[in-house]
Amino acid sequence: MVIASITLYFRRTETIMTRMARDRISTFSRELLKLNRDIEAIVAQRTETEMSLFMAHEVRNPAMIIAGMARKIKKSSPENGVGKNYIDAILTETAKLESLIQDLGKSQPPGQKEFASVDLNEILATALMPMGQEAQAKEVALVTEYHPSPLIFLGSKHLMTIVIIHVMRNAIGACKGGDRIEVMTRPAEK
Repeated sequence: MVIASITLYFRRTETIMTRMARDRISTFSRELLKLNRDIEAIVAQRTETEMSLFMAHEVRNPAMIIAGMARKIKKSSPENGVGKNYIDAILTETAKLESLIQDLGKSQPPGQKEFASVDLNEILATALMPMGQEAQAKEVALVTEYHPSPLIFLGSKHLMTIVIIHVMRNAIGACKGGDRIEVMTRPAEK
């Protein structure tokens, strides 16, 4: 009876531990997948921006050369010359093309958020929430100390959160049980 009770107890304990490990792995997997998607989105946005700027640069050069040549031809040709209408049409169309190129250079890919004033303390607190569980699972102490006043800077809240999570995951991964990670915020020294 005692052996059966002990066996049943250990089987139930093993079942509970397996479920806990599976839930923890599942949570980490979801967070890693989300981080991976976020990083892929950032890379895609950056690539799209670089392609837009490259296209604008590559189209701008021929458009400027065509417009410059058309202006030279217009200056050197007689006022009532046969091709004056054609040159005016070329200049009008190259002006439209230059305007489109400027718009292309200024545009941002859809979904890319512009920088705004954000609080480092708030971003750090949000980013460190899931990190506490990871540190605890590895028996690493995570100590935070936030500056008492908001630390406002111009940046992207989303990108900064991703960066902090990535850095913290690397820090936790580099630690062993019993280690301590201290995260403090301070204003920059001038």
